[in-house]
Amino acid sequence: MDSSQGSSELNLTAAEKREIDTYLAKQKERPLITERFKEKKTVGVGPLLKKEIEEDRIIIIGKKGCLPVFIGGTGKLIYDGHIVEITGIEMNNPNEVTLKFRTEASLVISGTTRVLDIITALKKSFLFNLPGSPETKDFEIKADQLGPCYGFSRTYRCISRYMGIPYRDDICFVIDNIYGPNQIREMNFGDWFEPPTLHQAKAIIDSLKYNKWFESLVISGSGASKVGNDAIMIVASMLQHNRTITKLVLDHVPAREAWIFGDTWEGFALNNYLTVLNFANNQIEDRGVQAFCDQYLANVCHPMQAINLSKCGLTKAGLSTFLQTIRGNKWIGKNLKFLALSENKLEEASTALVDFIAIASSLKQLEISDVSPNWLGMRAPDGQENVAKKDLPIGKLDLSGNPFGKGEGMVDLVSFLLGLCPNVTDLDLSECTIPTSLPGFTSLFEAAPNLVRLNISDNDLGEDGIVNLVEVLSPLGANPPGILPRLRHLNISNNMPSNPNPLIVKPRSYLNAVKALVHLISAETYPVCPIDSLHVRGGSKDRLKIELLPLITALLNNNTLTDLDIRGHRVGDELAVNLGRVLSGNRTLKILYWDENNTTLMGLENFSMGLRRNLTLER
Repeated sequence: MDSSQGSSELNLTAAEKREIDTYLAKQKERPLITERFKEKKTVGVGPLLKKEIEEDRIIIIGKKGCLPVFIGGTGKLIYDGHIVEITGIEMNNPNEVTLKFRTEASLVISGTTRVLDIITALKKSFLFNLPGSPETKDFEIKADQLGPCYGFSRTYRCISRYMGIPYRDDICFVIDNIYGPNQIREMNFGDWFEPPTLHQAKAIIDSLKYNKWFESLVISGSGASKVGNDAIMIVASMLQHNRTITKLVLDHVPAREAWIFGDTWEGFALNNYLTVLNFANNQIEDRGVQAFCDQYLANVCHPMQAINLSKCGLTKAGLSTFLQTIRGNKWIGKNLKFLALSENKLEEASTALVDFIAIASSLKQLEISDVSPNWLGMRAPDGQENVAKKDLPIGKLDLSGNPFGKGEGMVDLVSFLLGLCPNVTDLDLSECTIPTSLPGFTSLFEAAPNLVRLNISDNDLGEDGIVNLVEVLSPLGANPPGILPRLRHLNISNNMPSNPNPLIVKPRSYLNAVKALVHLISAETYPVCPIDSLHVRGGSKDRLKIELLPLITALLNNNTLTDLDIRGHRVGDELAVNLGRVLSGNRTLKILYWDENNTTLMGLENFSMGLRRNLTLER
């Protein structure tokens, strides 16, 4: 590197040139400008002894962001700075400029006629390395001139050098060759085989302060395994500056203290652009959600679209605080489209949830799986029948893992569906121990007549339950109006236990249940219950074995079913043979899952013959 680059008729002594060249070579830096100046300093203590002096200095502004200052004459390095540390540039007069730094220190540059050149070089260095910084506002920036993803790789390398850590080429490769060309605007820590370490994560997150390309940040799964409290604090700091990220996912981050720090939520509060927050699987707990509500949610003044606090260790106290807070903030209550609170303890906070749903006029998806609700508190409030259905838009509802128990549980659910979710089209009631009687199914389906997708897996329905279900969905006889005329997807997996009583040696038969399913997918039933997706997956305790075959044979004459899941029934090669025959003639089935059925090589050969003749199966 040549110290004379960027300088105009600057005469350096041999000692100065030697020290500067050594520094530039070590940093692999190229100077935009090298200039000698007078540093103004105030020395002495007290009004009588205090005086202002000027000392000879040499400053270099590097293309990669280095900002070293050397002593004139000896060339000794006295300040190894970086443009990242600059917080302000003030031109005092045509021959003097002040640089202000994060440490509240400042550098007064005077005694040179090239003040404007120094300022221009600084802004060019900012533009090259930190294009989203305030110092570049006077420049007309064209994104294609900065490189892929608004020059993120260059910013990341710059920040890494400033932090004193090596940058990773594989991160830059993904940014430049995958994200950029494919217009991917989600920074996902899971996109690298080796997740970023804590220090690498800090450099990536800090780089987002100056970036205008990415619209979401995802730190989850393996990508979150090496970050912690510090990374969350860096995210909060980044959000104070970034104006393009609207979606933030911090899922399963190994941190606990950061959620209760005031500084964390203060950083969030200074951002008016986040609309999607996913903090699932974190140890936020009630203390953290209290800080979250007090210092952030209560003060949000822009539309919030989605919040996920699933499995965050929240009890009824924390959930009640959260629900009351978002209900009281119109920017959230009237705009939220997605809310997930699964695997927390709702209990008596069920009333607060109901109160929120009653005013959530944009809420389209609610996930409250395994929350131990107080079903009595889930009933629709008085007067709810007067609310227009269009103002209760929940279409997708997950209530799985919440057993109704004995007594009024089903009555409470029906009240909840009728009063608060009249437009639900996708309902998950798996692991809810729903009643299997004809009246039970009838009251449930009458409360949700618009269902398109229904999941009632893992409910131990048994043969009687399956038969009753089919009878309600597709009554035998003279083709009456169907109770769920829009139903397209039905999941009844793991509902036929092989031996519910371990003392009974003879396995239970499910021939009547299978016959009912054959009727359910028949052409005569389709007008009243147009199912085209059926999941009847088996498990360790739910295996139909050869009793499943009549359902497969029925597919020979079926021209409506497009999706079938029959995994886990241990049928044997007979299933493969029958599936091969079905595929030879069936022209509608597109998706078929049939693994875990004890198929041998001979069975696969028979299946493959039919598969070769099939033109519609996709997977």
